[in-house]
Amino acid sequence: MARKTETVPAYRLVRSHRKSLAVVVRTDNSVEVRSPLAMPRDRIDLFVRANSGWIERKRAENHARVRLEPVSPEHVRRFADLLPAWIKALAAQHALPLPRGIRLRDMVSRWGSCSQKGTITLNTRCAALPETLQTYVILHEMCHLRHMNHSRAFWQLLLACLPDARERRHQLKAYQLVRADREGASL
Repeated sequence: MARKTETVPAYRLVRSHRKSLAVVVRTDNSVEVRSPLAMPRDRIDLFVRANSGWIERKRAENHARVRLEPVSPEHVRRFADLLPAWIKALAAQHALPLPRGIRLRDMVSRWGSCSQKGTITLNTRCAALPETLQTYVILHEMCHLRHMNHSRAFWQLLLACLPDARERRHQLKAYQLVRADREGASL
């Protein structure tokens, strides 16, 4: 009986000391497969073939997302000027601790972070988001001041502060952070 041969989507293979296979579809729609060091290539191809439907769905989602380029320094400055009072008001409204510091940084893989020392770093591209999503990102990071993880307690706190947090998180996924090259074009 002849075997039907399906094509394997092109991918970049990254082998490392891991136990399982993983597929990542990047924002440029390239595919990266992470594999254990000794995994045979035919088994990797079989895994990619088995996940080709998921890969195509992720690529379609990428095409539908709003590409968010770095924002102008002036836009970032205006956003930065609003942040201290905004964060103080949110802290008072939701009985959250104030961060020890607030930083803005252009990032291509996250909207914000919270350090163990209590410093919140926000992506400069948050300045280009609708205010409802800016509030979500800020409150998400402020909740990390109380819970430095994504435990059930963290999500309960965030939902207590922002009952529609799940919907806002879903809306945020419609935006794609894009790295700009030296000429300013998207990669």
